[in-house]
Amino acid sequence: MRMEPSALPPMLALLSAQLPDNAAGTWAFEWKWDGYRAIVHRSPRALELWSRNQKPLGGRFPQLQSLKRALPPHTILDGEVVALDARGRPSFSALQQRSHTPTVIVLMLFDLLYLRGRSLLRAPYRERRERLLALSLADEHWQTPLAQVGITGGQTMWAAARALRFEGVVAKRLESPYLPGARSGDWLKVKLTRRDEFVVAGYVPLEHDPRAIGKLLLGSYDTDGNLHSAGGVGTGFTTAERIALKQRLDRHRLARSPFASGRFERSVVFARPLLVAEVSYSERTPGGSLRHPSFQGLRSDKRAREVTEPGPAPALR
Repeated sequence: MRMEPSALPPMLALLSAQLPDNAAGTWAFEWKWDGYRAIVHRSPRALELWSRNQKPLGGRFPQLQSLKRALPPHTILDGEVVALDARGRPSFSALQQRSHTPTVIVLMLFDLLYLRGRSLLRAPYRERRERLLALSLADEHWQTPLAQVGITGGQTMWAAARALRFEGVVAKRLESPYLPGARSGDWLKVKLTRRDEFVVAGYVPLEHDPRAIGKLLLGSYDTDGNLHSAGGVGTGFTTAERIALKQRLDRHRLARSPFASGRFERSVVFARPLLVAEVSYSERTPGGSLRHPSFQGLRSDKRAREVTEPGPAPALR
């Protein structure tokens, strides 16, 4: 029976303020990769990559197509496409600008969902991990990343993530099944820095250049579908990005604010909330605005309506 990747969205992790208690040694720990989530399907004739929204990714990363030779047919894996900088660290901004920046594209394969047509979705994570390692997937453009088990595994990965300036750590319960499309407490993500997705709902023009944006207006949805302001971001852009973003947003101008409430400066140009931006920041003010925000890039793998209020900041020290 042919397996349809479009019916297999990835399992998602819950945001946690701290790593789980692993005194009983029931968790494994991986680094949190900063890239595009990808479901990899090796069909009898082709290698297909699908985003978390079941959009094809393969055409964007032709260097990954030779992975087909390393996988048996009817095999499906979960992973993340990342761009590694000169120091070997994942960089989302480099992934966005890969046509202009010398980077290495690597597919980090961290889960095995089907093997030769047999479903492993109900198998525990520890078994899926063992079978994944047995495939010996190692190449310049793909690998199976490190996972730590044992009672000190979380602290070891946390210290390494801090030293290497990774985004954070993901904890996975060893006995957990794979739940496509679910955001399960069996997987927990703990971030070192605040970095979230926000809906783009307009801009403030650049004061000395009317062709460009000076600041993007950001927001996120509540559970009732109301869009709330998260302030704006005015740093982290190249000149070309400022111009291109204005052109895109001008095609979707709105006469009225799409936000549920809020007061905005007179020069604001509102736009339909269609784009999703990834932004790093230090913290949020009591009013919900971002402090020290920096634009990291647009996310084409997420829909604006999926962007809800970010969870609590990490408390682990």
